[in-house]
Amino acid sequence: ASRNDVSSRIDQYINIAINQPESNKEGLSAYAKMMHGSLDNLSKEDKNTWAAKQAYIALGFALAACAELHIDSCAMEGFKPDKFNQILNLPDNQNSVVALAIGYRKDLPHKPKIRFSLDELITKI
Repeated sequence: ASRNDVSSRIDQYINIAINQPESNKEGLSAYAKMMHGSLDNLSKEDKNTWAAKQAYIALGFALAACAELHIDSCAMEGFKPDKFNQILNLPDNQNSVVALAIGYRKDLPHKPKIRFSLDELITKI
């Protein structure tokens, strides 16, 4: 889920970080100012897009962690976010953007995976 309260979330993060031992209060203040400067003037739609991209970054790490642990996973879109939000009883400041199924497959015969070649997926510069 992405957050739609990014400005207040910045402040929450800074408040947590500033209370850590050996925190750099000046650096954190500058970081907060930079983040607010980057996000506060965005439209609501642009803020939501930015927040969704942050959720996808977390998704990437979750997929990598599953692979490292030999756990099957599959990222999914194509669902109705409003219905998902309702089913998951998400608070108003969160919105479903992607789903991640995680688990172990049954021992069944596996069909070979079909993938594009690396030459078709990657552009070397």
